[in-house]
Amino acid sequence: MKNEEALKWLFDLESFGVKLGLKNIQTLLQKLDNPQDALHIIHVAGTNGKGSVCRYIASILQHNGYSVGLYTSPHLIDINERFVINATQITSDELTRYCSQIQTLLHSIDDETFTPTFFEVCTAISFLWFKEKKVDFAVIEVGLGGRLDATNVVYPILSIITNISFDHQHVLGETLRKIAIEKAGIIKQNTLVLTAAKQDAFTVIKNKAEMLHAPIIQIHHHDVHRLNANLSYQIFHIKTQCSEYEVSTALLGIHQGINIAISISAIEQLRMKGFTISDEAIKEGIQNTVHPGRMQVMQQKPLILVDGAHNIAAINVLKKTLQEIKGYKSHICVFGAMHDKDIKHMLSILVPITDIFIFTQPALKRAEDPNKIAMIFKSNHPLKKYEILSNVTDAVARAISLAGPEDLVYITGSLYNAGEAIQFLQNKEYFPEIQPSNH
Repeated sequence: MKNEEALKWLFDLESFGVKLGLKNIQTLLQKLDNPQDALHIIHVAGTNGKGSVCRYIASILQHNGYSVGLYTSPHLIDINERFVINATQITSDELTRYCSQIQTLLHSIDDETFTPTFFEVCTAISFLWFKEKKVDFAVIEVGLGGRLDATNVVYPILSIITNISFDHQHVLGETLRKIAIEKAGIIKQNTLVLTAAKQDAFTVIKNKAEMLHAPIIQIHHHDVHRLNANLSYQIFHIKTQCSEYEVSTALLGIHQGINIAISISAIEQLRMKGFTISDEAIKEGIQNTVHPGRMQVMQQKPLILVDGAHNIAAINVLKKTLQEIKGYKSHICVFGAMHDKDIKHMLSILVPITDIFIFTQPALKRAEDPNKIAMIFKSNHPLKKYEILSNVTDAVARAISLAGPEDLVYITGSLYNAGEAIQFLQNKEYFPEIQPSNH
């Protein structure tokens, strides 16, 4: 199998959609001799922040000399981004080899109803690769929810639930309590769980932990204090159960403080399990953590930020972060989102801080038509300026053409929107002559 054939086969599995449930992944992994059972796994769920927490923890462990596998989703530009060991992505040849192995296995199974999904196969590939490379730790990010997510076949040494807010309600439930039940599904018998969830969501998680005799630690926002912040870095003072830390991060937004606190608390628990991890590794690991597509500064004049915020909580955090960035005349937003998101609410949050919106559509079947977004927007904000450009490249180019050196351009609404924007901006090919449909 050639690399191109492997990718086509893998992405063709997307036609099976998302199938929440563990039967398929359990069957597949059993046929592969359960590679996940050979790994020291840190399992991370949550509505927002789980990607940042995964990266902080992986970076800290790597800076202490450990070999660390990191499995995250979705990817921004290249599928290889999902599979990382010590900041190095899986090679295309390795990915092809695992695809060929799994495809051959599937052909040998005489069961037409056994159709693993794209995410299930990716999850299996991550476990196979991490086992083969004999990583010391595997940091695994939940894809969707928790209880029925394909990653929930693992028995981790540590479980983390970052927070609970509204997202994917059509799948996870219409209340925070129902969503919390799904996230709490990753908790395992006698396995410590860390969470920054609050109020009713915390109660749900706590009750599930007690039922499974799993110790639980709640991370509190009042133990996190930001000391300094600019477009290059932030400094936080973090108080944990065990100690206090002053750390610097290049990731923007005050919300990173609680993500760091969760990550440090996780590291402290690994220490208690006998793993050696220095304070210096904690500081260096946090300082050197990168997370593309999350409040990522792409250019200074005009200031161009890319953030994959795709739910109400994340959009609120984005708004708060943008309000902290002073000195820019106009704010221009390039917005594209999936059709199952609360687009009306997301836009209403951004309207007070935005002068011009440009609506667009990532190259994905689930992406909402920008004309429909515009209709929603116009009916609620008839006096606000907006334009429509059907693809992300043209939309970003148009935003840049409208912006002066003292303006701010931000691209948001979806991680897929963010990924296409980053790919375009990294090529530095701007096309100011593009003409939108004006409104």
